[in-house]
Amino acid sequence: MRANAPDAELAQLRRALKLAPRSAKAHAELGLALQRAGQFAPAVASQRRALELDPGMVRLHGIMAPALHALAEYPAAADSYRKAIALQPDNAALHYGLGEALRALADYPAAESSYRRALQLRPHDQYAYTGLAGALHGLGDLDGAAAAYSQALAIAPDHVDALLNLGNTSLRQGQFTIAADAYNGVLKVRPDHYDARINLGVTLASLDQHEAALACYRQALAGRPNDQVAQRHISSTLARLGKHAEALAFREALRDAAPDNGLFHFDVGQSLHQMGQPALAMASLARALALRPDDAAIHTYVAWIHMEGGERDLSLASYRRALQLDPRPVTFSNTLFALSHCTNDPHELLAEHLRFGDLFERPLLALRRPHPNVADPARRINIGFVSADLYNHAVVTFVEPILELLTHSTELSLFAYNNGKVDDEVTARLRGYFPHWRSISALDDEAAERMIRADGIDILIDMSGHSGANRLPLFARKPAPLQISWLGYAGTTGLQAMDYYFTDGFHLPEGRYDDQFTEKIVRLPLGAPFMPAPNAPEISELPALRNGYMTFGTFNRANKLSREVIALWAKLLHAVPDARLLLGGLHPGADTLVLGWLRDQGIDATRLQLQPRGTVGEYLAAHDQVDICLGAFPYTGTTTVCHALWMGVPTLTNTGPTNPSHAAVCHMAHLGLTSFVADNDDHFVDLGVFLSQNVDELAQLRATMRQRFGQSVSGHPIIAASGLERGLRLIWERWCAGLPPESMRVRLSDLMTSEPALEPEA
Repeated sequence: MRANAPDAELAQLRRALKLAPRSAKAHAELGLALQRAGQFAPAVASQRRALELDPGMVRLHGIMAPALHALAEYPAAADSYRKAIALQPDNAALHYGLGEALRALADYPAAESSYRRALQLRPHDQYAYTGLAGALHGLGDLDGAAAAYSQALAIAPDHVDALLNLGNTSLRQGQFTIAADAYNGVLKVRPDHYDARINLGVTLASLDQHEAALACYRQALAGRPNDQVAQRHISSTLARLGKHAEALAFREALRDAAPDNGLFHFDVGQSLHQMGQPALAMASLARALALRPDDAAIHTYVAWIHMEGGERDLSLASYRRALQLDPRPVTFSNTLFALSHCTNDPHELLAEHLRFGDLFERPLLALRRPHPNVADPARRINIGFVSADLYNHAVVTFVEPILELLTHSTELSLFAYNNGKVDDEVTARLRGYFPHWRSISALDDEAAERMIRADGIDILIDMSGHSGANRLPLFARKPAPLQISWLGYAGTTGLQAMDYYFTDGFHLPEGRYDDQFTEKIVRLPLGAPFMPAPNAPEISELPALRNGYMTFGTFNRANKLSREVIALWAKLLHAVPDARLLLGGLHPGADTLVLGWLRDQGIDATRLQLQPRGTVGEYLAAHDQVDICLGAFPYTGTTTVCHALWMGVPTLTNTGPTNPSHAAVCHMAHLGLTSFVADNDDHFVDLGVFLSQNVDELAQLRATMRQRFGQSVSGHPIIAASGLERGLRLIWERWCAGLPPESMRVRLSDLMTSEPALEPEA
């Protein structure tokens, strides 16, 4: 087709039209010439006039439809295509055009049908395949879209749009190798293609190839020297590589060049925080908020720094402001996680979790579909674990011994749905426990649900709750018949779609916190074992024997501390006036804050010792300076309590009205140390005084602590694994019988009487 009709031709046609203004043919011919000239609006006007004068010129619809599409008149274009197809049902180009119009209207099912008809008539049409892929992408069928793009590329290997879209689709699916190949294909044809270069960098970063990603971003920036997207990718990659000084210098240069750009101040604040300079970081973030007061991401980062520094009220206020600005599930989860560290009000805590469910689960109810899983109570069950913490993370300390045993189970088939972006040596080890390993961090909830349903998952386990990188909106869609929350969060999800909460009978005593959960409670003999660090040093002698005074200590994160916690500890220090307090592992800035709180409570600095953050080995070794650890509230410790116990140091703790306040009790109770658990503040102080007066008994307890581990269920992962396996079977049997979820208890005796299913290899 000619790009432009000669002016002489248009002039001649207009003269003819003046001589015969009611000639449908003259209007049609002028319309066609205008369309060839790219003058679509007057072309369509002439063609419509022709049809008014002669409705029988139906074939004109096939000519007019592309012009209507070019004018973004998609409903009219679709109507014209349909009328043309009625006359020429075997015209592949018309079916393709109709597909394009329908896709523009987001009518993806009808668009898919049109593209497929076009391909039946013209099987080697690369454009019809790319259109089909776009429709399938709109339907959420990423696998089908990727296949269609691949078919287009089989016909035209250098089709840039198909390559780019295949890369984008594969990136969303978490198929990073395919995505990288597709983007490299684009760059082979178009070396200067900005989007392909940036997305290749994102893909390489997902493959943990950060140096290569950095090179991509630098090349993209070379083509667009002032591009902010590429600049920010470069600085964040430098930070991820641990090149914090270089990242800071890069970010400061950007900020200085554009001092009114709040994002650059935000980036500088992040670098300063990562380099242990919280005061300077907060100054940069304050400037960022002055320039971008409605940026939820900045409020969230400020909230994180406040929480890290023990400033709970300020943290919660910032999280709530972020939620006002960005009412998404992830922002709400951040707020709930902070609230669980701040409130002693169980009604407030439950109400806010229920509000999360109301906001984000209710709209998804219409999307739920039946589960075709075979209801056979005796068959092998497909179990899916969803977590972002399948790397060198504290959760792994508890879960890995269980997975190592469950991988031998004849009752269960294990699937991992990894939502994390860290892939380290621990991830590689965990991957070996799962016959089926899936990465879902790049998948949206709809695509992840399709994957879970295709895998035939019977029971889907959430290991995050409202902690970071959770996928609770995915669980709200109910992709599996049964769904449980386990390990990752000390509280309810707030979702009706979550059927059960698996826990330890000591962590969640019967009847004490049940009304704080939407889930039914399944109490196991052991929720999770604790396996100590293999390089943990030997237990030392009780420090009080050599010092002549009691040393209390804490290794809690600062986000578990507050003025209220410090006030209680100060009461104990006043009651034991020669005692000292060791503060371990506080972030820079938090240490100054906590020391200030203690000073306000009248505790002299000479009674305080700061233990810097260090390696795991240094952290464990520091327990040789501590006689008794002190528990925080309302969110007590678990990992820190277990590490301290392994080093011979019990934790003096108290419980409160919310479930997070009870976490520290669990392993203490398994080791027979409930005498270290107080019911209120006065009891806490009285217990501390009593213990300080019984040094010989503390020394004996310390020397025998590891024996207690061996004599308790805490030191036996087989009990945790068998209990979990039994609990999963019981809830599966209820589902197969058509019964609703109910709370239940798996007792140690139940494991002794059931047939063993865990058979570790010799």
